[in-house]
Amino acid sequence: MECKKINDSFSLSGSLNLAELAKLKQQGIDVIINSRIDGEAPEQISSDEYQRTVESLGMRYVFIPVKSLEYSATAIKRFHAAISNPALKVHGFCRSGPRI
Repeated sequence: MECKKINDSFSLSGSLNLAELAKLKQQGIDVIINSRIDGEAPEQISSDEYQRTVESLGMRYVFIPVKSLEYSATAIKRFHAAISNPALKVHGFCRSGPRI
């Protein structure tokens, strides 16, 4: 997993496997934002499975599926709400990282 630190409370990466979610929890991440659309690739983990795993690890899961360069006002508002608490460490991911 290659993460890019944006600031002290936000990082991003490309797609994650379930073991990497546990590593993020160990690094102090509180919230996971998944911007990847379900079904982009045959081997892709579903948003439901990500949610179950993230929540079982004690983190909050936010699913905001967007296509690259297609950001609705609703998606932007949901993303802003998910990162608005500076006391929480947030990690966002999509297929390769830049949609976040």
